[in-house]
Amino acid sequence: GYLYYYGLEHYNELVCSFFALKMDKFWNVKKEMNNLLVADGNLGLANMVAEELLPRKIKKYSKVYSTISLQKLTNKLNLQSVRETEDILLKMITKTNNDDFMVKIDQEEGIVYFPLEEETEQEEGQEEVKLREEHDRELIIKINQCMELAKRVKNLDITLTTSQRYQALVQKESGKMGQPRGVAELGRAAPAVEGFE
Repeated sequence: GYLYYYGLEHYNELVCSFFALKMDKFWNVKKEMNNLLVADGNLGLANMVAEELLPRKIKKYSKVYSTISLQKLTNKLNLQSVRETEDILLKMITKTNNDDFMVKIDQEEGIVYFPLEEETEQEEGQEEVKLREEHDRELIIKINQCMELAKRVKNLDITLTTSQRYQALVQKESGKMGQPRGVAELGRAAPAVEGFE
C-alpha cells in the first residue's frame, strides 16, 4: 500500500497560512508542530519562513496604502511598539536583493510612505539627469581649461618665434652645428635652446 507521512497535514496548514498571510494561524500551527519540526530537522527552516512573514505582510500593505501611520501599521502587524515596525522596515530596505520594495519613514510625523513604482522610477530618472548634468558641467570646465591652455601655448609659440633674442640664439646654435639657420628651415619645431628665458 500507501505510505503515510505523519504530520504532512500540519506542514500543509503552515504553508497555506504563510501564503494567505494569516499571521495568528501561522504562529499557532508552528507552535503546535514545534516537536514535529524539531524531530524532522526543519525548525530552522520554519524559523526562516517565519522571519519572512512580516515583510510579506508589509509588502501587501505597500500595495494598498501609499501612506500609513507607523502606529496603525504596528497595530495591523500585531507588534508591541513602533520601534519594532521601524526595525523591520529598515531591515527590508537594507536587504541587498530587495529592489522591489521602497519605503520612506517620516519619524517626526510618524508616517510611512510607500512610493508607487512610477514615483520611484521618476525619482531614479531625475537622479540620472542630475548626474548627467553634473558630468556635462565638469566636462565643459575641462574643455574650457584645455582651450585656455591651447591659447597660452599658441601665444607662447608666437612670442618665441617672433623674439629677436630667440632667433639670434637659434641661428647661433645652428651655425655651430652646421644645421639649418631658422625654424622654417628645420621643417619641425625649434630645438630647445639653453639660456633662453
